Amino acid sequence: MMKIIRLKSVLIYIGCIFVIKASFSPLDSLTGLKLLEAGLSKDSLVTLSALLIPLQVLLPLVITKYTNSQFPLNTYVGGVLPRILGALLITLLVFYAFSVTEFGPMFYIAGLIIQVLYSAAATMMFVSQMMFNARVSDVKMGGTYMTLLNTLINLSGTLPQTISLWLVDRVTTSTCVGSDTVSSCYMDKETCTASGGTCSTNTDGFFVLVSIGMCFALVWRWKLSKVYLKLQTQSIESWHVSSTSSD
Repeated sequence: MMKIIRLKSVLIYIGCIFVIKASFSPLDSLTGLKLLEAGLSKDSLVTLSALLIPLQVLLPLVITKYTNSQFPLNTYVGGVLPRILGALLITLLVFYAFSVTEFGPMFYIAGLIIQVLYSAAATMMFVSQMMFNARVSDVKMGGTYMTLLNTLINLSGTLPQTISLWLVDRVTTSTCVGSDTVSSCYMDKETCTASGGTCSTNTDGFFVLVSIGMCFALVWRWKLSKVYLKLQTQSIESWHVSSTSSD
């Protein structure tokens, strides 16, 4: 296994994927929580997610014919900008959610349309990535090679999301208003409330992390994607080890 991980092609491949997945991880992991914080009910959030299920089932079937080529990573890179656009629209939707007291039909319609755009771009990237994994996997190792790549890619997505969940409260700055004993709400909201004050957010960590992520995504699209695309022009031997034995 370690022989595969130490391959230069694999290291560059996983590194590129880690950067782009980390760029979108604040949005992917925190959007639902922020909408609930803004007052959206859990039932409404679940309903919006359920409406996307048919799309998530049909999209891979449609996208497969465009990714089933010698250069599937072209489709992956092509999905980055639409996903960034979708991410920006979702961020604006969250910002709007905090400015209203109730959510009308137009909010749900806009949310569904934006989520469809974002999901379509994300699915496009996922399918093309899987196509590339299948193409470079060593058939002599059976499904072990592809399973290892998928595991590393999944870790590249889950680790940044965990960090985002841990980091968001630490990036958020808020002040305890109306209390004579507590001035800050950092990790101490209950004390502020108990002393008769209310927490007023000065800087929301969600918007900070998403903004940083989008900057990294743009840099990835215009700079790092060139390195990423070169991977599909390398010889298939550069992805294989000389021996199928595991370390």
